Amino acid sequence: MTPLAWNKNFIPNSHISSLSDPRNILQIEDILSGNISDNFVFFDDEVIHLEFARVNYWLKFQVKNTTSISPYLEINNTALDTIEYYLVDKQGILVHHELTGNAVRVEDRAIKSAQMLINMQLKKNEVYTCF
Repeated sequence: MTPLAWNKNFIPNSHISSLSDPRNILQIEDILSGNISDNFVFFDDEVIHLEFARVNYWLKFQVKNTTSISPYLEINNTALDTIEYYLVDKQGILVHHELTGNAVRVEDRAIKSAQMLINMQLKKNEVYTCF
């Protein structure tokens, strides 16, 4: 997979793959172990459609920040209770984890905002995998 080059209008939808976890048992360690990563499937549509159910979905995309700032990821879906963001470097090491979503109080979020914003923690010219 070729990483996307980040710019201010970056929309990763067409480059995201997903994995459904209907039993809600997978952890980031399971995903990074390599046994499960082959089960991710790319979306065919420009808009990501997921079932509205009590199912965990893992989303995955690679990105390379070509700017001198660390971008933010904005998630515009008010139906999401919990969003966990994991940033993995090119060596497969987890380098950042962040929690947000409607079930997380604004004062407990890394970015104190009613919007679901995540500081992606992307260093310039480094390739990352985001979950």
